[in-house]
Amino acid sequence: MKPIFFLTLISLTSLAYGQECQAPGQSFLHEKLKESFQTAPAERELKEIVSDQRNFSLREEVKALDRRKMYSTRVQEKYLGEEMHQKFDQMIEATGKTEELADFPTPGAIGRLKGTKDSLAIELTNLSKEDLGVIPPQVLNKLSNKVKIEYKYPYDKYDYFITYSGIEMPLEKGLNKLQEDFEDACIGRLIENQNTKELWEKDRKVRGVSQFKGGGYEKSPAQGTGKANAQ
Repeated sequence: MKPIFFLTLISLTSLAYGQECQAPGQSFLHEKLKESFQTAPAERELKEIVSDQRNFSLREEVKALDRRKMYSTRVQEKYLGEEMHQKFDQMIEATGKTEELADFPTPGAIGRLKGTKDSLAIELTNLSKEDLGVIPPQVLNKLSNKVKIEYKYPYDKYDYFITYSGIEMPLEKGLNKLQEDFEDACIGRLIENQNTKELWEKDRKVRGVSQFKGGGYEKSPAQGTGKANAQ
């Protein structure tokens, strides 16, 4: 099937059913996912650990390492990243936090704190997807009920990662794939509905609905044979 014809078919089918196969916007999905996965408490937890007074010296050391990374070679950047990783791990220890947080951010969920080469991170698992009903089930099943949040210090920003189709990826990339699958699922339903409608109409005709032809009509096999012309 030629692409132009296929797109035309989709458009006509969508119009026939008064539907548009357009996924919700990424900003909407972003906020909906953060709300369902309860990311706000995790964001606060990360920021509070880094901002803790006991981590004053470690913050200064991380800032110094970050400045050095800006003017380092690739090899130097790797070693500086390893040092920053250690500093972030030490921040967790300095506050007396355990690496695993039970029932966080919601009952049954688990939070795991860890340092990375450029951030303090937390991975949340066993999260609820109940508030994501706007996403079709076959698409929602591809989204794992976990999210990773990285707090980038000293830049005071958060990066989010989701696991979609078994692959961890940045939130924006994951939502792009989710939107594509959302639209594919919608188009599939529309085409299936169109095929079902055509089969039903064909079956209805075979079972005896009269079809008008010109000035007369022709009876179906179910009504017997014979023709009558309109007078």
